Amino acid sequence: MSSLLRVSVVADARRLDVAVPRGVPVVELLPDLARSLGVLDPASAHLGHHLVTTAGRPLDTPCSLGEQGVVDGAVLALVPGSAGAPPVVHDDPAAALAEAVSARPEWTPLVARASSPAAAVVPAGVGLLLALLPRTGSAAVAATLMTLGVLGAHLAPTLALAAARATDTAVRARWAERLWLALAGAVGILVVAGAPLAATTGPPGWALAACCCVVLALRSRQYHALAPVALARAAALVGGVLALLLVGLDPAGRVWCAGLCLTSAGLLVATSSRAPNGVVRERVLDIVETVALLALAPLLVLALGLVPGV
Repeated sequence: MSSLLRVSVVADARRLDVAVPRGVPVVELLPDLARSLGVLDPASAHLGHHLVTTAGRPLDTPCSLGEQGVVDGAVLALVPGSAGAPPVVHDDPAAALAEAVSARPEWTPLVARASSPAAAVVPAGVGLLLALLPRTGSAAVAATLMTLGVLGAHLAPTLALAAARATDTAVRARWAERLWLALAGAVGILVVAGAPLAATTGPPGWALAACCCVVLALRSRQYHALAPVALARAAALVGGVLALLLVGLDPAGRVWCAGLCLTSAGLLVATSSRAPNGVVRERVLDIVETVALLALAPLLVLALGLVPGV
């Protein structure tokens, strides 16, 4: 198969026969196509352009022509973008409700088959864990769930994209964002509820709560949307403060409390500021996040009393 794809692009009364790379994303082809067809208008350039097939299907800009089934000799239309269609006004509330419901994805057997195993594994795993733990109190359970939640947060983007099975890229991105936000919220609740209880198990629990809050706060650097970042940092801050208050009640833990307060303040400043040496700062924060992440499993073992004499 040739790496070049011969297509005809039309815009208004203009036509362009061109050979374009088969594997290059559409977004990289649009500027040259618009320039060659002479349809660049300064008044509407900010709206951009997109390609539409003869069947009226718009092509996804992040994907290439070959990935979207465009064949040799295809005719594509270069259409200027729009600021968005005006909202539809309904006179009948029932019609508006019906349209809103029909636009939402339905619960299908495929979704049920994908979610049922996960729903069955969770209670089975919790029951097995409670049967094997030397300490079956609420603190041990909370510490375990919090640690598993923070570890699972690193898989949240992958799980969200895997669960969003829509074929349309825009719909898939919206579903992934919603699932990602839901997973981040669940992890935040686990940290807020679990960190204070984990801190009651002694020094290993103190360190475990601190590492979970640190990992959750530093992981938010990878998010670009406002809601997941605010949710993750708020959960880490609230959970850390509650755990520190409980640790501070113990005279032996006040030194730990002071050190954790200073460390947390430094991390908050480092993740929020934009220093000139941003690359070095990000490398240091990556190392801190990795160390805290690797420390979760051994700290959980110590906090649960799985090691005799600890």
